Amino acid sequence: MSTGQILRTAAEWTATGPDSSTDEDAKKHILQIAAEASWTVGEMQLLPTWIDRLPKGNESGFNTGIAQVLVSLQQGDLPCAFSLISSLRSNTARSLTSATAASLYSCHDSLLRLHVLHEVEHFAKLGRLQPEDFAPPSFLRSMDQRLAVLGSYMRDKQFLLGVRRAILTTL
Repeated sequence: MSTGQILRTAAEWTATGPDSSTDEDAKKHILQIAAEASWTVGEMQLLPTWIDRLPKGNESGFNTGIAQVLVSLQQGDLPCAFSLISSLRSNTARSLTSATAASLYSCHDSLLRLHVLHEVEHFAKLGRLQPEDFAPPSFLRSMDQRLAVLGSYMRDKQFLLGVRRAILTTL
C-alpha cells in the first residue's frame, strides 16, 4: 500500500467513523500510520489532522510521539514539545532492562530512539536561538559526526535524516 493510499484510506475511514471496537482499533492503527507517513514524506500540513483524530489518553508508538512533538513545535508550544520528548525518553529508558542492555544488538532500537530524541530536542532548542548565536560550521560537523555514529545501518540513517528534515520543515 502506498503512502498516498494510506492517507486516503485514513481520511475516508476517519470521516465515516468506526462500526465496532475492532474498527476502533483498526482506525487507531491507520491513524498512527498516517501520522508517521505525513511527517516521513513531508506532508506537515496534514499532521495535526491525524494527531487530532487519534483517541486521547491512549499510549501511542514512538513514531506517533515524534509526530505529536512536531505538531507542538508547529504550533509554537515548546513546553509541550519538551514534555513530550521527556515522556518518550522515559518510556524508551524504561524499555531497557539488564537483559535488553546486555548487548548492543538487543538494545539497538532503544539506543536509536534515544539518539533521535536527542536530535529532536537539539533542533527544537536551536529554533529558539538568535542568528548571531548560531555557529554553522561546528553545528554541521556535529551533525555529520552524529550521523556517522550510526555506522553502516542505512535504514537508521534514513530514519534519522527523515526526522531531521521533518523538524527543520517545522521550525
